[in-house]
Amino acid sequence: MCDAILQVLGKAGAAQVAAGDKVDTSQFCKVWGLLGLTISNSQAAGLFNRHGQDVRGRLPVMVFVEALVVGGPRQIMLMESQVQHGAYSAGQPAKHTGKIIYPECKSGVWPPSNWDPSLAARSSKLPEARLELDFVYGYDAHRATSNNLWVNCAGHLVTYAAAVGIVHEISSHHQVFFRGHDDDICCLALAPDRRIAASGQLGKDPTMLVWDSVSLTQLAKLQHGYGYRGIQAICFSSSGGKLACIATDNSHSLFIWDWSRGRKLMERKTQPGAPPAVYGVVWSKFDPNRLTGALFCLLGRPALVV
Repeated sequence: MCDAILQVLGKAGAAQVAAGDKVDTSQFCKVWGLLGLTISNSQAAGLFNRHGQDVRGRLPVMVFVEALVVGGPRQIMLMESQVQHGAYSAGQPAKHTGKIIYPECKSGVWPPSNWDPSLAARSSKLPEARLELDFVYGYDAHRATSNNLWVNCAGHLVTYAAAVGIVHEISSHHQVFFRGHDDDICCLALAPDRRIAASGQLGKDPTMLVWDSVSLTQLAKLQHGYGYRGIQAICFSSSGGKLACIATDNSHSLFIWDWSRGRKLMERKTQPGAPPAVYGVVWSKFDPNRLTGALFCLLGRPALVV
């Protein structure tokens, strides 16, 4: 085919087709004629539309040639059901050379044409080099709708970014990190002792973690159940023994926890609306058993007291 293309382009003496060589539909039909196959201009136009053409209606030759060379065998393998579902497994032979489908890729992938199965064993191991989180610049000021910057008992700033809790030592400009979350943190609160922190995250089954902002030790993990989407506001009681939080569901569900025992004391719906519409929740300073809060609605609606 490449020889026929060079002949139609008037480059019969060239060693090979250049990457920039292009043909129009009439030239494309002549190429196939030299190969003993007759195709019409409409058939050629259909192939041009499928494989791509420039603004002048010319097909890059090597794009079509590579589609023939690579696409043909791939279609044969697909027809023979040579499709692997899931990536290569550690300890298992990695000899499959057909299409591989796995959840992270919508269209599937193919191993390289020069694939060496022995490389799979090496790829299944962690690299010798490691990345280490050293410093986080900035903090979440875009999605955060509740307090997200605190000062703990040691005088250090406590905040978060993505799924990382950050404790910033101002004098030394040094940071240490709490890495217990597995999805983006949405809210943060400190207990009255200014040492114990609580942070809520996004997720189908959203989690709230209680941790020590000095030692970075996780103290409790409170899961709220499927469908609440995330925790968007959180606060401690005046004694520090209870936690209140608001979920990101359409009902802005309110939860109260005895966090040290992992006991959910109350769950109730508050105000329906498109989340996030809650900017904070606060315990009463005068009655430790009473919870007060403000639910700020969108579109300029007045504040609603919970």
